[in-house]
Parts: sequence; C-alpha cells; structure tokens
Amino acid sequence: MRKDGDKGKACFTLVSNPKDADAVFEMGTDTARDSALLHTRDWIVSATLTLKSGDLIWSHSERFSDAPFMSGGKTAGKLLYLDLRREACGK
Repeated sequence: MRKDGDKGKACFTLVSNPKDADAVFEMGTDTARDSALLHTRDWIVSATLTLKSGDLIWSHSERFSDAPFMSGGKTAGKLLYLDLRREACGK
C-alpha cells in the first residue's frame, strides 16, 4: 500500500517481492451448478486482505453466473477488487 499525498488515503501498488508488501491480497474461486438449469455455472469468488502481521483486515465474497462471452469468475473477481479499492481508496 502507498499513501496518496494529497488525499491522505491508502491506495494499492504492486511489489515484486512479497517480503516488501505491507499486506497480501488473496483471491480464490469455487463453482456450483444450478440444479434447475443444468447448463448454468455459478462462480463463488472469495478474497481477503491480510496485513504483514497476519491480521485479517478485509474479507468478502461474490457469486456470479457465467453468461455468453462473459466469465462469471472473472466478473466476480473484478467486483471484489473494485469493492476493496472503493473502501480503501475512495475510488
């Protein structure tokens, strides 16, 4: 994380070495089939943000279904990241 000088809010930046990170963002996926519609696949995507100290400071999950030309897993993952960014950075 880095400080945004003018606004004093925390925003994210990637680091190449995990040892240099102030926090770790992890995301995982699982799928479930809707029994009523055999061809529908729901993605359950969960994410956490954990400080270097091991303290969990954010956790959330999203569920999204696949659609033509759209992955439900990718959409749910993007929504999670945007939720975290909005909460942490106000963007």
